Amino acid sequence: MRVEDIIYFSPNHKTPYLDLNDGNKLMEAFIDRVEGFYLRPAEKLTDEFDAFAKGVLILTAIDFIGEFFIRTESANRIKAFCSELPSIKKLDNKESKRQVKIINDDYRNGLIHEGRIKNLGQFVYVVKDLFISGEGNSMINPTTMVNETRLTFYKYVAEIKESKEKMYHFKNKCKQHFEKEILALGD
Repeated sequence: MRVEDIIYFSPNHKTPYLDLNDGNKLMEAFIDRVEGFYLRPAEKLTDEFDAFAKGVLILTAIDFIGEFFIRTESANRIKAFCSELPSIKKLDNKESKRQVKIINDDYRNGLIHEGRIKNLGQFVYVVKDLFISGEGNSMINPTTMVNETRLTFYKYVAEIKESKEKMYHFKNKCKQHFEKEILALGD
């Protein structure tokens, strides 16, 4: 994100000074990016007509987090992340897979590829649960999704911090995505 002549990796970290070799500092900047560009802005969207925008922002956050934290092909990253959301994780395997499929196919893919939620899906504040579905439709409470995404995100952060192998892969993924930008900005 550019502010005047400075490109920021996150609200508190300037891209040219990002150290891709220091896993702890890199994780600190990554957390700041997820919180500052996705989760906290999503929390500010509280009007009933903001539910759609809040949902789009949180699904984008899940895609972004999954890219760096989940080592599988892109089509399965959001499914893997959503399977770890507390409301979904407590379900039996069949129902968990059904809900994750709807979130991925109708919400994430619908929004990314068509700019709409498919099959009458909606982001709404009136339901308390994360996910409710009925006869051919579904509803997601985006506030619950923000909260559960944050919990799941920090679970992954802890796992990466505790594992040298996972930290190595996290740093490499960051290098793949940001090293050229950092080098170009250093010139």
